[in-house]
Amino acid sequence: MKQFLNIALLGRDFSWGGGRELLRYIANALLSVTNDRQIKLFLLMPTRSKVDPSPVRLSTIQKIVAKIISQRKSVSPRLKPNYDFSLPDFLKNVEGKIEIVEYNEAGGLIPALQKIKADVALPANSPLGHGFPFPWVGYIFDFQHKYIPDYFTARECLNRDIFFATMLRDAKAVIVNSRSVKDDIDKFFPYCECQVFNLPFSASPVKSWLEETDPNNLESYNLPDRYFLISNQFWIHKSHSTAFQALSLLLNTSNCSDIHIVCTGKMEDFRCPDYIQNLQQEVRDLGIEHKIHFLGHIPKIDQIAIMKKSIAVLQPTLFEGGPGGGSAYDAVSLGVPVILSDIPVNREIENEENLFYFQTNSAADLAERMKEFLKMNIRKPPKNELILRGERRKRHMGESLLAAVKYVMKKSSTVEV
Repeated sequence: MKQFLNIALLGRDFSWGGGRELLRYIANALLSVTNDRQIKLFLLMPTRSKVDPSPVRLSTIQKIVAKIISQRKSVSPRLKPNYDFSLPDFLKNVEGKIEIVEYNEAGGLIPALQKIKADVALPANSPLGHGFPFPWVGYIFDFQHKYIPDYFTARECLNRDIFFATMLRDAKAVIVNSRSVKDDIDKFFPYCECQVFNLPFSASPVKSWLEETDPNNLESYNLPDRYFLISNQFWIHKSHSTAFQALSLLLNTSNCSDIHIVCTGKMEDFRCPDYIQNLQQEVRDLGIEHKIHFLGHIPKIDQIAIMKKSIAVLQPTLFEGGPGGGSAYDAVSLGVPVILSDIPVNREIENEENLFYFQTNSAADLAERMKEFLKMNIRKPPKNELILRGERRKRHMGESLLAAVKYVMKKSSTVEV
């Protein structure tokens, strides 16, 4: 493999919370192996020329039109960013240099890759095509629609099948977050020739996360003294309801009346528009509305500070593409205990301490685990130990990513770029 690599991270289609976390882990993993190779990272973000009909934009358009008429020149309006503006928050948690490159969504990706002299682009969350003029690595998230089809329409299930089939046909290699997803590709697409690289569990803290938190920074959240934390977007498959029912049961036991659950994460699920309202109604019906705290999507550094103060992280999810989801990665990296559902993908987290499993979808079993946990004397590893463990995991992931890069570059060696 070349000793000097220009690697383009494709930010398109990774605007949701978990997507940004994946990009962060990929960026930090690649930066961790720069001692072996010179790697320059670029984050490519799309813009769009679609006109925003707000008063400010209309005023801008009028000025542009006036200029065109007076000077008889073609003037293009400023392109509008087509990504989530939490990007700066993402960049704060990338430990190393990464250059942001904006490109026109309408056909500007290839010129942008040419401009930065990219050697490879990844992860592509949409197929770039068999004849794409740069080596690229695809990404497949999970096969949730095969296991929980009730959360999808028949058309959505069909579209996902077509989408994955196209990706596996066009990509020379794809990365996935777990052995479970790799096994599912073998199961549902047994004849695909695409090489699949399953990334290792790579929980690693950003060093600034391990610094002491100023208590004043969290005052606005009005946090209770003792709480478990759920840090997931409110997708229906995350099964917040299981944890809320478990808390209701726990509160009826001795010495647990002061326990709360704090929730962070974006409160919407496009598949089920009424889901959040129904969940909040369930909390009221259980009579625990004063024990559940919905904070919504908050800055990453605040989420981490809240996680460090928690008793433990709860992960009641019914399905994940990667072990434990992003909250388990963060918790393990910080030495914060996790109580998580025993679905097979979560069991892929191996040789890590302070992990406790409960029977998936069982509020009674989760309540029992929470009760047992409150009696334990949990040791959290010291800061230097967390950093060393994180560096080891991060480097392992970096090497896995470079293996995928090496593979697609070798397979694309005849392509002119």
